[in-house]
Amino acid sequence: MSGNPGPGQGAVPDAVPEGTPAPYQEPNPNEYAAPNQVPYQGAPPPAKRRSGAIGTVIVLLIVALAVGAFFLFRDRLGNEVTSLQVGECFDLPQGQTEVDDVQRQPCNEAHDAEVIAVLVHPAPATEAFPVVSGFNDFVEEKCVPVFETYTGRTLATETELNLGWFQPTLSGWGGGDRGFSCYLTRVDDAKLTSSLKAP
Repeated sequence: MSGNPGPGQGAVPDAVPEGTPAPYQEPNPNEYAAPNQVPYQGAPPPAKRRSGAIGTVIVLLIVALAVGAFFLFRDRLGNEVTSLQVGECFDLPQGQTEVDDVQRQPCNEAHDAEVIAVLVHPAPATEAFPVVSGFNDFVEEKCVPVFETYTGRTLATETELNLGWFQPTLSGWGGGDRGFSCYLTRVDDAKLTSSLKAP
């Protein structure tokens, strides 16, 4: 018996000649595996630096205050004699034969002395301390001209101001100290209240 295939019955396909390409079929997207993907979680949150920034600001403020205080009160600081500079005013220590430190003062307030020259003696390290002759010749040669230039006055005829100086001690000289500081004071030892520098 022969006839058309009934419902549910598959017909035997005709034979396809060898070498004939297969018909194109639309790809089924469900047949392809999805690529490996990591779910996007966004950029990592920035590191917390608030506490570090606050600490830096505090340190900077402390440094700024310290520097400001130094410059504000520098005129009132006690310092080594060797740190004095020309134009600075200070109080002379009382009752001391050897002076290490002095008290700076503002030149527009009461003070004992004003520095007019900071010098270095040219003597070599091997030269003995001039116990007998002292340093009068050196001071007269170096400080007296500065006195007259600084104040506009002549020391030989000056009746109000006097010239003084700090010099190395015997032990300091032996250790190589050659520093000198020449300064002005009043003859009557009264306090000065302004700079003696000539305008």
